[in-house]
Order: sequence, then structure tokens, then C-alpha cells
Amino acid sequence: MKHYLDLVPVSARVHQRQSRLTRLCIVLSVFLIAGIFGMADMEVRSMTQRTILEQGAWHAAFPGLNDRQQSLIAQRAEIETSSRYIVTNYNLDLEYQVGGVKTGICGMDEDMLTLYPALEIEDGTFPQTETEALATKDMKIQLGLSVGNTITLQTPTGTLPVTLSGFTGNNPLLSQSGAYALFFNVEGYRTHFMPDTKPEDFMLYVAFAPHCRIPQAIDEICAEYGLDETRVQQNKELLTLTLQTDDSAMLRLYLIAAVLAVLVVAAGILMIAGSLNSNVAQRTEFFGMLRCLGATPRQVKRLVRREALQLCVGAIPAGLALSVVTIWGLCAVLRQASDFYFGDMPVVAVSWVSLICGTVIGLVTVLLAARAPARRASRVSPLTAVSGNAAPGIACGKAVRAGRVPVEVRLGVHHALHSRKNILLMTGSFAFSIILFLGFSPTLDFMQNAVKPLQPYTPDASVLSKDDSCNVPKALAQQISELPFVERAFGRSFAYDLPGQVAGESVNIMLVSFEDNQFGWAEDMVREGDLQAARDGTGVLLFCKEGSGYQPGDTVVFDTPQGEKTLPVAATLNYTPFATSSDTVICSESLFTAITGQSDYTIIDVQLRHGKTDE
Repeated sequence: MKHYLDLVPVSARVHQRQSRLTRLCIVLSVFLIAGIFGMADMEVRSMTQRTILEQGAWHAAFPGLNDRQQSLIAQRAEIETSSRYIVTNYNLDLEYQVGGVKTGICGMDEDMLTLYPALEIEDGTFPQTETEALATKDMKIQLGLSVGNTITLQTPTGTLPVTLSGFTGNNPLLSQSGAYALFFNVEGYRTHFMPDTKPEDFMLYVAFAPHCRIPQAIDEICAEYGLDETRVQQNKELLTLTLQTDDSAMLRLYLIAAVLAVLVVAAGILMIAGSLNSNVAQRTEFFGMLRCLGATPRQVKRLVRREALQLCVGAIPAGLALSVVTIWGLCAVLRQASDFYFGDMPVVAVSWVSLICGTVIGLVTVLLAARAPARRASRVSPLTAVSGNAAPGIACGKAVRAGRVPVEVRLGVHHALHSRKNILLMTGSFAFSIILFLGFSPTLDFMQNAVKPLQPYTPDASVLSKDDSCNVPKALAQQISELPFVERAFGRSFAYDLPGQVAGESVNIMLVSFEDNQFGWAEDMVREGDLQAARDGTGVLLFCKEGSGYQPGDTVVFDTPQGEKTLPVAATLNYTPFATSSDTVICSESLFTAITGQSDYTIIDVQLRHGKTDE
């Protein structure tokens, strides 16, 4: 043993049982910190993956470039992938059809499949000739096609035979609209759909290399080739998720994680400091002996801090491992709970952000917690070891009276209250833990600023009216609800911009009907009042713009075919599941029919049974 700090490993082995509580506190602190940042990282990964599937992995699209400029940009060091792309019938308003179904026509390079992972080829190859094209999976399934089949594409100028070279995955936007898509190579597109197409008519989609400053690279390209920056398309959501824009959405998510981590650190410091203080108090004579051997107060402080860091050697890896396993479990539960919102969340993945934050913040927490115990140990006098007084400074002004309370209890309370700093640290740590526990529900409300939570009324699928009118048959909801894989189906009717009066003030009203399920969920939306009158059809619910001052008891007046209809406001709401710029009035289905004369739905929401896939 050549250095006094070599005593640390020896002391750790000797006092292993006494330090168990401190190690447990460190494990819990690291576990919570790593878990918080890990779940934030998993949410960002999930959102990034969903954005890539829905909108593509491209970052920017440049218009108006000739062949030479497109080639030069593709060869830039910061460009990872690039592809030309052009589309006809994007809005599905032209007469391009296959089998009577509207079809979009695209021309692109093969690298476009890399920029749009949702269009990955599932069967076949990319078109090699002008007469070949890729088709979407929907077309393959619905028309019973296979690779090599020839289909007839109806165009505004006639028909065009197309040989299918392969099939891609479905584009979510096309699937929602029920349309097909055909993907030609650039030469095939120019030949059949725009013979006079110029290179400038194509958009050049690019994906930048990782760790590249994308906004700066876009500015440089625009300046070099004289492009108007306002015409350059950017994948804003993907850039935001990768922190490549000034949008603070993702920063807000990590800020929330940081706020929670600060609270955990505060509680951890109090717990660890209290535990270390108790450990130091038990070894007062040891520190006195060190002083007798010539150790300075500074050396004693370093010894205590080194002992605290020695405890981290096993505690921090244990906390990190526990956080990784917990994150895997939470991600699996979220995916099982809702494949729609969390289907892209990785299950077995390691978040390096959480491991680094857990390690660094854990070490900082331990060092901060060790400051007070280290100062206390450094103040131990050498006389302590000589006199054999291992607990100096404990003076009793009077004897402890037992009374009806057992003497052991009275002595324990007396010694516990003697060290005011210890009692403050321990009670403070318990207080922080209680605050974190009781604040869990408000914290979830706060988290709505960063993550859209899964509400009980969230549908798995919806049947919508094409023109937002009440033309979806109400009987359809009953038919859907009877399907074996459907948990429930419920509908709403909408009437927009109805003239009316609320509390004597003329306003435009959006009238919405609720049925029993939705009235039940509306209980959590109530600000003031009661829902029963609205359920019975004798009153309405009111969601109004902030600051309007409406309250239960006010009246709402409608103009109906039978004349004016006046109804009381049964309750006011804090929010509604749908956004609107008008004052929103919610009523029963029977009352909606009486006011508008409409009996069918505008939308039917469907919730599937647990474990059923979207397909």
C-alpha cells in the first residue's frame, strides 16, 4: 500500500454491508435518470421512423435544375442519396385509372426507393425498360396481379399497356384515398406522359449525410446554383426530429426529460447524502485515527469522495442495466397497447443518450451528495481516536423519560433528532419522493405538450363522409360493431357554422352529436356543470373560446325548421377531441335531429379488439 487512497477498496470490502443502502440509492437514481432520457429517446426514434415511413427519408427537394447541376449536387460530399422525381395526377383529379380506380403516375430514379422506405420493392425489380412499371401492393391484392402481368392504364388520351416489373409497399396517403400508383423510370415517364419534359421539370430529392448541418448545406446549394430558397421543399418533420431546424418541438421533449431528471437528482442527492452521513457517523473513530497518523482535513475529504465514487463502480452499471430492461418492457407494453401510435417504437434497442446521461448525472449526483459527509469527516479531531469517543458532540441536557413509550423507541427518536442535518436530508428525500409520486398525474398532463397521449376515445379506424355532411348511414355503425374483431363503433354528426345565440350573443356554432360512449368519456372534459341534462336531450354541453365567460345555466338559441329552440347549457368543457374555430355545442343524437333534421353520421370511429392487427 503506497498511498492512503489505497485504503478505499479495502474499506469498501470491510464495510460492504453498511454501504448497501447507499449503493441502493445510487442504483435508483441512475435507473430513474437513464429511464427518463431513454423513454424520451425511444419516443423520438418512434416518431422519426413513422415520419420516414409516411413522408420519406429525404431532407430537401430542389426544383429547376438541369442535368449537369443535378449531377454536381449528387456528387457533393454532404449528399448521401439523391433521386429525380416527378408526378402526374397527384390530386387524383385527372382521368388516369387502372381497373376503374384512380391512379397516380410517378417517374423516378431507383434511389427514390431508398428515400421512401414505404415503397420498398416487395416482389420483382425496378423498371428497366420504358414499358415497365412498379405497382403498389393494393393493386396487386385487389386485382390479383403478379410480376410480369400486363395491365391497361386508362389515360385522358387513350389506353396504355404496362408490364408490371414488381410491386412496392403501400403509400399511407394513397391507401387512405383508395387510389393506386404506378412508378416508371425517368425514360419511361418522359416517353409516355410528357414527351417534352425538360430536366428542370423534375424535383431532385436528396438525403444529407449524418452529422451534416443541413440548413447551412441547403443555403450553400441555393446560393451556388441561384435557386430561390422559398421554392426548395424541406421535410420539416424529419428535420425537426433530427434537431436540424429552429423548431423547439423536440427540444421541448428533452427539456421535459431534463426537468424530471433534475427532480430525481435532487431527491437522489438528499438520499445519498443522508446515507453517507450515517456511514461517516459510524466511522468517526476511524477518521480520528487517520488524523492521528497525519492525514490532513483535505486528504480526509478526498478519501470520503473516493469512497463514494468506489460505490459507483457496481451501482451505476446496475442502474443502467435495470433501466435498459425497464425501457424494453415499457416499449413492449406501449406497442401492445396501441400499434397505431407506438407501432414504430423499438422494443429491444439501447439508448446511448440514456446511458451517457445516466452515467454522467449519476456521477455528478454522487459527488454533490458526498460534499457534506466529506466536510463532516474532515472535522473529526485526532483526540477522538485517542479518547475513544466515537460519537463526539452528543450531549444530553436531561435524562430521557420513557413514560408509556418503550425506552428503545424514545432513545431511537432522541438520537435520530440529535443530528439536525441528517434528519433534514432524510425527511427531504422522502418529501421529494412523495412530491414526485403525487405529481405523476399532473406531469402526464404536462407531457401532452410533447407527446400525444392515447385517449380512451382514440379510434383504430374511421369511416368519413366525403364532403363532411351527414351522409354516413347510422345503421352502418351497428353493422360494424357486430363484427367479431370490433370492440365498439360509435358515430358523430356535425353541423357547421350554424347561426345562433349563446347567452344573448350572436355566434357561429358547430353542433356535434354524442352517443353514450362519448358522453361517458366527456366526464373528464367537464369544467363546470353536469352531463345528465345533455344525455337526456334537455340541455347541451358548451366548449367555447377562452375568455368568453360562458357558464352552466346560460342559454343557447338555435333557428330550427319549427322555429327558435332555446336550450340550457348543462356543462362547459375544458377541451374537445376535435379542433374548431367556432363555439362548439354538443348534444344528444335525438336533439341533433330535432335541430338540423339530419339523422345520419358524419363520421364513424371504430375501435378493434385487443390483439387485432390493422390488416
